[in-house]
Amino acid sequence: MKSKLKNRMQAYGIRIDTLKACGLADIPETEQLYAGGIIDFLKFIASASLLYEKPLITAESFVWNQRDYLTTPFKMKIAADRLFVSGVNQIIFHGFPYQNPLFPYPGYCAFSTPYMPRVLNYSSNFSRMNPFWKFLPFINNYITRCQLVMQHGRTVSNIAIFYPLFNYNDSILKKEDLVGGYLDDTDIKLEKNQSGATLKDWERFDSNDKWILFLISLTDMLTNNGYYYTHINEESILKSYVKDYNLMIGAGCFKVLVLLNIEKISLELALKLEKLANEGMQIIFLKKLPNQQNGFLNYEENDKNIEELINKILKFINVHFIDDITKLPRFLNNNLKIFPGLQFEREIKFIQYIHRKCLYTDYFFLRNSSNQSKKIVAIFPIQGKIPFIMNPWTGEVKQAPQYEDKGSKIKMDLYFEPYDSKIIEFKKSHKKIHVVKSPIEIKRESKDLVSYLETTRIFKINLSDGTKEIFEITNPKLPFIFFDVWELRTELRDSNGNRKKVTLNLKKLKDWKEIPELTYCSSSGLYISKFYLTDNYLKKDIRLILSLGQLNDVAIVKLNGIELKPLLNYPYEIEISNQVKKGENNIEIEVIPTLRNRLVGYSKVRGKNWKNHRGKNLAPTGLVGPVLIRILKRVIIVSSK
Repeated sequence: MKSKLKNRMQAYGIRIDTLKACGLADIPETEQLYAGGIIDFLKFIASASLLYEKPLITAESFVWNQRDYLTTPFKMKIAADRLFVSGVNQIIFHGFPYQNPLFPYPGYCAFSTPYMPRVLNYSSNFSRMNPFWKFLPFINNYITRCQLVMQHGRTVSNIAIFYPLFNYNDSILKKEDLVGGYLDDTDIKLEKNQSGATLKDWERFDSNDKWILFLISLTDMLTNNGYYYTHINEESILKSYVKDYNLMIGAGCFKVLVLLNIEKISLELALKLEKLANEGMQIIFLKKLPNQQNGFLNYEENDKNIEELINKILKFINVHFIDDITKLPRFLNNNLKIFPGLQFEREIKFIQYIHRKCLYTDYFFLRNSSNQSKKIVAIFPIQGKIPFIMNPWTGEVKQAPQYEDKGSKIKMDLYFEPYDSKIIEFKKSHKKIHVVKSPIEIKRESKDLVSYLETTRIFKINLSDGTKEIFEITNPKLPFIFFDVWELRTELRDSNGNRKKVTLNLKKLKDWKEIPELTYCSSSGLYISKFYLTDNYLKKDIRLILSLGQLNDVAIVKLNGIELKPLLNYPYEIEISNQVKKGENNIEIEVIPTLRNRLVGYSKVRGKNWKNHRGKNLAPTGLVGPVLIRILKRVIIVSSK
């Protein structure tokens, strides 16, 4: 009887054909620790999904060296998004939820313990002792919805890039958001000698590092121009065939095969390239041409044959040599008419995406890797379908309020908050009235099309029914509301478990590291204040948005005794129009930080049980702000009434 047991394997880190090894696993797995978790490495492992028809690609997730007790819900969302755009569609929490009641505070964690060297401590601190434990359902719901979409269909990729090396080097070759667990300038600094986080010195590069860095410069360029690529190994090329001028292998269908800076290939591969070229497959040699084999066996004869074959191949009109990799995107688009899977009006460095194609539906997952709000114009190569905006955070699905159907393409204006992500679903449906052209963001609320504006302006809207509307919006001239004074209530917990309440009156919000009494405090803090509103703020077309500014790390807002949904990620804003009243309004903001600073403090006074935290950097903590209430005017573009 054949066993139905499946294996899940991280098939990298040794000198083997890594893609082939991934193909031998039932479920190939990657991680965010190896190679810093850069996007190209994640995509490298996920390439096995197409080449070897593996429907599940998993990841050992949220793991960074010496970043223990720093993993916030916000970082978990960003890390998950990075995995999804790379082709991962099942996330494995790396942690240890079980507890030993006899173990010192904050409980036992196999990957953060004083019984292991500090350099072997990791950020896998998922247990009920984690202050963010009660917020995990929000993250789990988000991940579950994204996984549901990403496990449908197959990844669309039209560029295959030959990967000749054994293994993918465990080297940090470029900076990206969350490499090594470091997000941006608002985050805690990296530790000294932190593995999986520091860029490798050029003097220490080996030949494989140099080739991979060159590869990354190419793949970044392709991504910035809307192309989605797949790494492909020799075994896959040898097994491939050409159909309608496409390279078919596994679940992959590629329009072009790229060989980057390759000097050595096997004679068998050279013969296969000749066959592919003869069948009309587009092949591009970048920077160098192969003219010899690896190894010494029959090398004189084989080198001669390889060089002759490559010279012969170059005579085909569908085989090209380009000596400058920066020319590749334009050459693909203009010369070969191989268009990006997602077209932009210009090169964009901060948007990453993946396209999953099903029988009747197309899904695009897009993310903003920047810490700034962004607007892009995206052109999707979809026809005969209607776009829907899927919000995996809330579960809402709405027909897109703003797009232009250009026959064979759909053009959309997309607005992203910092580190934001979106899922665009394309399917056949009844087309609702929508905006075709607009200089402002449009939203669909029930059966209405609306927008929210802060400033006075005149703008023109083109609708899908052919009508054009000109709107002149007058700013309500209501000033934003700022908070000058806060009462902060928290408590200090010492290493013996004794607690001491602390109350501070703050005229200016500060990081707790800058407040001597709170330097090593990791308790939740309650910020209390009040504000006053007149009738003008309570009008029907006015929306009040509470903005918390810089927050470390989670906030629960209570307004006039009404508790709102927790704020777990950027931009840390929430509408409060329905909770406010005329006159005095009372606001409480409970802020929940990480445990890092408390544990560093414990290591100073009673280092035995917390010596693995000794000397570590302190995390930004508390509400830094600025906290304000933004005033928006609701403008109805199309009303159902």
